[in-house]
Amino acid sequence: MYKTYLNFLHNSRQTIISIITIIILIIGVFNIYTSYAINKISNDECLWNRRKIDKDSFILVFDKVKVGGVTYNAGIRSGDKFLELNDQPIQDAIQAQLLLNKIAEGDYAKYKVENEKGVFETRVLIKKMFNIGDLAFSLLGVIWLIVSYLSLTANPDGKAQRMFYLIGVILVINKINILFPQYSFDYLHSNLLPIVIIWSIASMFLPMVFLHFFLIFPTRSKVMNKRWFQYSLYITPIIVYCIYYIYILSNPLFLKKISTNPGALFIPVNVLFVIAFIISLLILGLKYRKLPKNSPQKKSVLIILNSFIIGILGIIYVSFFAPLVADIVFNTPEHYTPIVLIILIPIAFGYSILKYQLLDVSVVVKNTIVYGTATFTLAILYFLSVYVIGQSIGEVVGTDYQNFISAISFLLFALVFQSTKDKFQGLLTRKFYPEQFAYQKILLQLSKDLNGSIAFTLDHILNTITSTFSDLLRVQKFGLILKDYKTNTFSLVRSRNISDKSKFYFKEETQISDFIYEKFVSEKFNIIETQELQNDFPQYHNLFLKEEIYTALPLIVNNNIIGLMIFGLKYSGSKFSIKELELLSAVANQAAVSIENARLYQSETEKLKLERDLELARKIQETLVPKEIPIIEQLDIKGKMIPAMQVGGDYFDVINISGNRILVVVGDVSGKGLSASLYMTKLQTLLNLYSTQYDSPKEILLELNRQIYKAIERHWFITLTLAMFDLDKNIVDVCRAGHVPLLVSQSGNINLFQSKGIGLGLDKGPIFEATLEEEQIKLHKGEVFLFYSDGITETVNAEQEFFGTENLMNTLRLNNNKTADEIMNQIISATINFRDGMDQFDDLTCVVVKIK
Repeated sequence: MYKTYLNFLHNSRQTIISIITIIILIIGVFNIYTSYAINKISNDECLWNRRKIDKDSFILVFDKVKVGGVTYNAGIRSGDKFLELNDQPIQDAIQAQLLLNKIAEGDYAKYKVENEKGVFETRVLIKKMFNIGDLAFSLLGVIWLIVSYLSLTANPDGKAQRMFYLIGVILVINKINILFPQYSFDYLHSNLLPIVIIWSIASMFLPMVFLHFFLIFPTRSKVMNKRWFQYSLYITPIIVYCIYYIYILSNPLFLKKISTNPGALFIPVNVLFVIAFIISLLILGLKYRKLPKNSPQKKSVLIILNSFIIGILGIIYVSFFAPLVADIVFNTPEHYTPIVLIILIPIAFGYSILKYQLLDVSVVVKNTIVYGTATFTLAILYFLSVYVIGQSIGEVVGTDYQNFISAISFLLFALVFQSTKDKFQGLLTRKFYPEQFAYQKILLQLSKDLNGSIAFTLDHILNTITSTFSDLLRVQKFGLILKDYKTNTFSLVRSRNISDKSKFYFKEETQISDFIYEKFVSEKFNIIETQELQNDFPQYHNLFLKEEIYTALPLIVNNNIIGLMIFGLKYSGSKFSIKELELLSAVANQAAVSIENARLYQSETEKLKLERDLELARKIQETLVPKEIPIIEQLDIKGKMIPAMQVGGDYFDVINISGNRILVVVGDVSGKGLSASLYMTKLQTLLNLYSTQYDSPKEILLELNRQIYKAIERHWFITLTLAMFDLDKNIVDVCRAGHVPLLVSQSGNINLFQSKGIGLGLDKGPIFEATLEEEQIKLHKGEVFLFYSDGITETVNAEQEFFGTENLMNTLRLNNNKTADEIMNQIISATINFRDGMDQFDDLTCVVVKIK
């Protein structure tokens, strides 16, 4: 179990380090923000000294009032007594500072002051300032953390890399004290004691970790081979702190002093850090002398050594010389800014990592450092330029308009500087990230190609996109998932190096569509990382991980999701950067539009082709319907076919076999369109041939089935009714191959003839012949024979009701005494009236034969 746990930690160490770094980095950013923006204190450009009046009372006295400063301009001079601030009596400097901090910058505070002339009130303009030392050490921690994280990522097993990274972590934690209020804060309060303990431990061990690092960098000192010395490094601060805190806790007066002025808590930290800092500098200097002359390592150590010296000189100047050559920090804060030189140390490490591959950092990480540093520097220069310009103009026009002028300056400078910034950014990208620059070039070309793709087929566009990512950019895994509008499902239509393609399939109604849409609405660019699917869509999360798919870009047009582009790792083995994902997102948007345009273009092309086919089918169907029905003296025959909007498969014919023999045919091909018309053409040809060769409808149908079965597609069939009228014998032989029943009316009585039989083309012969049945009906004067298609009985109204056989029989019964033409027209009118404006979905065919 323990071994398994260790293996897990080892395998997950990069992830764990990254998580820790992000957390610590967030703390570091808060440190910087707090020291610069939140912990600003009000500054009236003077000091308040506490002067004892008697045994139990004190008073604040103004000192070092800056000539020309806000307090000086308010009529206050050094030696004046500070009585009240905004009508509140002043007890001590902390209380006064807390009151003053509540006043916004640019507002006025009301001071009550006493001098030799008496007591007076005056208004003092409030300025704000931040602690430059806190900001410097907060920046030091963040920069050190970033540089050390990159070095540790390059070599997680390196001892020097680990110690270097640990310094960055502890430096950030060491400054969390600035997150607490500056005054009247009880560091020993029970609710905050855990945070104070964490800060104290970090502060306790920081000097020793710092010293430990320089004892093994750039080469290992011999003293580090002695185990007792390694232990003593970390036992020493524990002993020092224990002794110090025992003294504090045993001294009530000192304990009370710390609760209101915690500066005394920093004494061990400051002492140990100064000692460790000096020893580290000496050790680095000695190691530099021993390194081979002109070696890259010696050059890199020299850079770091110089940064050390400059940093120490900055601290020494601020600590000892600034108060001598300048006024107090409240009056001349610019003289105390050299403290920021301390950040040169991690910057020097970063430069050495770049230049001399210090700490075994790879070229990729080096480029990352340079690119990030250059970009950060560019951003700093950008905002500093805007700030300086705004402040300079603001000073000319006055304080009242300073913020407005700064805003205008920002906008104007942004417009002028933007093109220069973009060019410089492109130069950096091309220099340090040639892969990313290639991505930009290739993807921009793809975007141009897609922009002019209106005439391209959908296959061409899909192949172009797939080829771009797979062949040119050499993405390890790539796939295109598109929506099928007919089935409302998504499936993989193009892919490279994806093994289980069938698994990439989901229905539109699944929640993933809503998930994608929400991201599209809420985010700047819609990108789905695989880990985002883990909680809500584990099946897709597991599938993506199995196939090593880490990124998906939805294809969205008019708020409709039409597909996804899915990606594995880049050719280099890394994931896409944020900058690349932004570019990919733009390309995905263009691809979505191009794909949809191609679909519409293809759909329109298919529609035009279908319309041409339908027009041709209509013409064919019109030629099949007899132009003139043969005139038989004893029969009144009328027939009509009304095609639906989409050409159907209805067919009827009246074939004169001999003077007194006539064949009535009504049929329906199962399909529609051009194919149905062609089958009907073949059927008509065969009917005209076999009607003269065979004497009965059954024989004709048997031969028709043999021929049709050979030619028709398996999912097609033809229903047919044949009626052979023989007036010499005064009979009609009827055979029905799966068609609707025959209706026969005599004197208002309706008979329905539904002989057995299946459609043509469904069976090769045996079953068809066994089920086929022929009926013989005796003819009587005044009888009406009604042949029709299912388009009549299946006519639908607005209530989705069918016209049905009953309505048809009633119509026939009511019009039984009329002519064949009148009966036919009444039946057609009845269906039209029943439909009541609804679309006609099927052909209507009606043939009426009346015996005279």
